[in-house]
Amino acid sequence: MEAENPRAVMGGNNPPSLAEVLADRHAGLFALVEPLAKRANEQPKTLSTEEENFALGEVVKAATEAFSSIEGARVEEKAPFLRDGKIVDDTFRGPKERLDKIIKGLSARADAYAHQKKLEARRKALEEEQKLRDEEERLRRLATFEADIGDTDAAEVHAEIAETVAFRASQAAETTTARAADLTRARSDTGMLATASDKWDFRVADWSKVDIAALRPYLTVDVLEKALRAHIRTHKGSMPIAGVEFVEMTKASFR
Repeated sequence: MEAENPRAVMGGNNPPSLAEVLADRHAGLFALVEPLAKRANEQPKTLSTEEENFALGEVVKAATEAFSSIEGARVEEKAPFLRDGKIVDDTFRGPKERLDKIIKGLSARADAYAHQKKLEARRKALEEEQKLRDEEERLRRLATFEADIGDTDAAEVHAEIAETVAFRASQAAETTTARAADLTRARSDTGMLATASDKWDFRVADWSKVDIAALRPYLTVDVLEKALRAHIRTHKGSMPIAGVEFVEMTKASFR
């Protein structure tokens, strides 16, 4: 014979899940939903009389009250978890904030060092490139002079050297625009790799002069809709915007 209580059998001592406990505890509240859904489905798709409007309003009021009751129960049930979560966050916040301060403070020093190292490497490469370009030009002038006086062997030698110098100059030129990772990479005796990366940021000198049109491709729909709603709250439909149709809506309420 099966036990009437499913937990009164082998393995039946497992505690119910939180979802099961909540569903059982608030079964009365949850039971309000189905009858209201049935009443909602019985309402006409389009209202044509006050009687129909009042009948629909009764359903809206009852559904609103049920929603508030269920939401209140949810908030009450969740409150202990939020309190415990806050205790967890507060307990770990102090040590994390101290370590974060250490990381950011020291990293800022490393950023400054890497930036200076990158600029210095690019400066030296630029000087080297200019030096090599000058040498290349000197050798080509010399080769031309030697060719003009008939010393073809010497001219060929100096022309070949000029090509080698030109190649070295092109290598130096590449270094002047090399990535930070290539200019700052170093490895310690213990095997630690120190490197850096290039990152562009911005500082706004005058917000009134910022070209919004230039940023248009990067403005998401959510951002634009937020701006449009702010515009509507201020101007209603009195100030048109190209590409936008402002529509006056009517929102019903029941008390």
